[in-house]
Amino acid sequence: MSKEKRISGKFRKWCHILHRDLSFFFAGVILIYAFSGIMLNHKRDFNSDYSITQKEYRIAGNFPKAKADFSKAYVLDLLDDLGEHNNYTQHYFPKENTMKVFIKGGSSLTVNTETGEAYYEPELDDLLGHFCRVAHRHHPHGACHA
Repeated sequence: MSKEKRISGKFRKWCHILHRDLSFFFAGVILIYAFSGIMLNHKRDFNSDYSITQKEYRIAGNFPKAKADFSKAYVLDLLDDLGEHNNYTQHYFPKENTMKVFIKGGSSLTVNTETGEAYYEPELDDLLGHFCRVAHRHHPHGACHA
């Protein structure tokens, strides 16, 4: 066997190995993009931007009768139980006996000031949806970060 044929055979062997490995890699990339594309295309079936869960509980005690008595300090005390004391943004009264508290990161707390019923909605980023948005470079609401 000539030296030229041995070099040609080794070269073909390495080309075959490289072609096989690159094929597996790009097949995986195509599957990831296909899956994430399907998720983004069917947003009406499930929202891949984030997931919201609602936790219901009751706040014990008497609430102030006047809206003006619901000071920021009073609302911060309510947020202590949730561990959101440092994430307070603002609060307001959308209805007569309902107070809504906005929390950094998109979470919220809704309190019925007559019954003490409270609904805490922490906004949790969906990791799979996050990956799909980053893979397709889709940033909701004009956000500049991934």
